[in-house]
Amino acid sequence: MIATMTKNDPHWVSAPGVVSALTELSEALPDGDTTPYPDVSRLRMLVRKAWDAIYIHYLGMENLAVARGLARTGTDLFDRCAETIGSIPIGEDADRRKALDDSIRFRAELAHLLLEEGDDAVHRRVFEKLESERLARGEMIR
Repeated sequence: MIATMTKNDPHWVSAPGVVSALTELSEALPDGDTTPYPDVSRLRMLVRKAWDAIYIHYLGMENLAVARGLARTGTDLFDRCAETIGSIPIGEDADRRKALDDSIRFRAELAHLLLEEGDDAVHRRVFEKLESERLARGEMIR
């Protein structure tokens, strides 16, 4: 979808920041076996940037079909990122790669929730994750 957009496309016209972030992420992903493994830290940054753009656009949406289309494209790209990172040999930096992988998978999960259940489900999931992280660190929940 991203590769075929023009400046006259309704998605581009209504959300150039989202389209730009998704295009940048799409271009960072390998295309088959010929491309070397991507920089995982950069992928994580691009996923965060794209997620933020999608979510902000979705919350202020004027056209639900466009917002959902962009979220669906983002979801597909986030899933591809998670698959790509999962295929990278672990090597010496296993803990760091796992943390980056978890971060990308979480944003993929949020994008799926946004599409399937809306922004209230996203808010609940983020709160649940924050609570579980605090419990894991032994902090009291007020």
